[in-house]
Amino acid sequence: MFWTVVSEQLDAGISAGGRGRLLAVLRDRFPAHHLFGGPARLPPGPRLPARPIREMIDPFDLEVHPAIDAGAAAEGLPPLPRYVLREHDHELRVIVARAAEGASGIAVLVGGSSTGKTRACWEAIQSLPDEWRLWHPINPGRVEAALDELPRIGPRTVIWLNETQHYLLTTPPEVGERVAAGLRELLRDPDRQPVLILGTLWPDYWETITIRPGAGQPDLHTQARDLVTDADIPLPDAFSGQAFSALRGAASGDPRLADAATHAVDGQITQYLAGAPELLARYRNALPAARALIEAAMDARRFGHGHALPHQLLEAAAPGYLTDQEWDSLDDDWFARALTYTAASCRGACGPLTAIRPRPGQPAPQKPYYRLADYLEQHGRVVRRTQWAPAALWDALVAHAAPDDTLQIAVSADQRRLDRCAFPLFTRAAEAGDKSAALRLVQMLARRRDLDGLQARADAGDGYARAQLTHLLARNGDEDAERNLRDRADARDRHAAFELINLLGGRGDLDELRTRADAGSDFATIELFNRLLERGEQEEAERFLRERVASGSKIAARALVEHLVGRGADQEAERILRADPNADEFSTLRLYSLLAERGDQEAEQLLRTQADDGDPGAHFLLINLLARRGEAEELLTRARQGDQGAAATVAYRLVENGHDEEAEPFLRDLADANIGLGPTMLADLLARRGDLDGLQERVALGNAYAAGPLADLLEQRGDHDEAARLRRFGFNADGSIATSDMD
Repeated sequence: MFWTVVSEQLDAGISAGGRGRLLAVLRDRFPAHHLFGGPARLPPGPRLPARPIREMIDPFDLEVHPAIDAGAAAEGLPPLPRYVLREHDHELRVIVARAAEGASGIAVLVGGSSTGKTRACWEAIQSLPDEWRLWHPINPGRVEAALDELPRIGPRTVIWLNETQHYLLTTPPEVGERVAAGLRELLRDPDRQPVLILGTLWPDYWETITIRPGAGQPDLHTQARDLVTDADIPLPDAFSGQAFSALRGAASGDPRLADAATHAVDGQITQYLAGAPELLARYRNALPAARALIEAAMDARRFGHGHALPHQLLEAAAPGYLTDQEWDSLDDDWFARALTYTAASCRGACGPLTAIRPRPGQPAPQKPYYRLADYLEQHGRVVRRTQWAPAALWDALVAHAAPDDTLQIAVSADQRRLDRCAFPLFTRAAEAGDKSAALRLVQMLARRRDLDGLQARADAGDGYARAQLTHLLARNGDEDAERNLRDRADARDRHAAFELINLLGGRGDLDELRTRADAGSDFATIELFNRLLERGEQEEAERFLRERVASGSKIAARALVEHLVGRGADQEAERILRADPNADEFSTLRLYSLLAERGDQEAEQLLRTQADDGDPGAHFLLINLLARRGEAEELLTRARQGDQGAAATVAYRLVENGHDEEAEPFLRDLADANIGLGPTMLADLLARRGDLDGLQERVALGNAYAAGPLADLLEQRGDHDEAARLRRFGFNADGSIATSDMD
């Protein structure tokens, strides 16, 4: 009550920021029991997760990279080199200053490894008033800490999200979305203002969060994208111009800066200070055992393992990176000596692979965990991008991967058709309750026609597995299975309904499809329409859809509109859209696109506005409009700016017109992001020009669509045995063609 009264008395003439700072000072200097002449009677509240900012005196606690030494310790200099301001620092400090004045804000520094992101944040918060606190959620895990403690974060708090991808790009993605939603709510909660969110991201993580998915692709990062959009502050990879001149001036008092100014390549000062050249030299010049250890860590990270790599995983995987001769030459303590080599500091910075030291209060594991240096991780993602990983690594990942990383590693294995690895990993994640893993597991079992595996999943209560199982059995003529499928479809089991419609369509049972469509099944409506078109019965197909539209079917109206547009009957499509009294948002946007195609500028502007505001339906229709009008220049501009829908359209048109060379860069981007037909079209392009190496590279990257064209090419070159084995079994973990058992 006292503080409420004081707050009300101060409202008259002090700004929000000033009032907040004054109240904080009063609280600190005059605790409640002093003001009321005795001990406070209220029980103490829960301990705040944030710590006073002035207690955060060690930058390394906040994950600032150590720097090379270069003789600085002998001269008694501080652990970090003198700081040289650059353009991004000024932008960041404006946001920090606004927070100090009472306005909540967020800044996400985006740059490559060791470009100075975390150090810039550390330097910027030094200007905050003493009453501010800092929250660095890491224990027991970053995401767990964020979800648990976020509701208790109060005003004047810095939320320190170094390596923000660990909080927002989670497996499953729903967890990261919960964190992002909580942070968005924190920013707009008037009772907890001001707060300051500081994050750091590599550019590829920024792209993953912020690029909108193409039409038909799931949007996994809506909350995260809304959180960070327009909050990015890009960092350059190098010092140049005035920044480099300022660096030379500061170097006179710091041997580390002097060393970097003299020896750093292309102005990459921060990378040099973090020991990047020495890290690369240590990796390139390593003896076979140490090199194998580093490459095993690189591959484990690129296939989805978290940064904490178990001792057992590395010990089991590293031998797979050694030749028989190298392995035979090792002595019994080879692994320990390799770890000693990789752990040695690089001119004062951390070595290539270092043990993670448990913090006070954390239980010490029986065997240590290790972390790969960020710069080497990024380097490995580039230089080992198309390298085969040995079977020993995949076996080690199956046996020793951390539970939180299981699903992502399973996806990587499944993309490479490594069923013997993907199966146990998906199973483990599914049994732990991960719905995404359960779905992928059932898809794998169905692909292999594994009835026993599907039955086991169905017996465990998996409805999707039951639907897949009964569908497979029904296709094989099992009457009981078909009866079961019908019963569950009639009981409104969507999985069963979908599989039943597929079954009916496959056998050409149009009568039952019509019956189920008339009963309201959207699945049956679309299936029957497509089957009628396949049989050349266009008039009957259109008559059927019009009947369903008259009965109020939204899916029939949408299908009819697209069919009419496809055969040039745009005006009739417009009439259908205008006549719908309950048109949804997409139908309205579709009408705008048709009007825009006829030259209606107002309709086109409405469509563009919706698309620019992030509406995926409007974006899809705008790209389609540009393609139909032949607006090649705008499509190219959008594609080059990262618009994946535009890139897909450009690529498809170029391929249709025989311009494979121009289409290839767009197709590669689409294939890398696994968007639309990008993976398939790139594989076809490589096959057309007989690029055996290119197809093998795509398979190594997990593009299963490249396996068929590769087999065709092998066959054309006379390698019939290898082609046959590839068609039957796929690729093994070491790049050889072999069976993919699920044991």
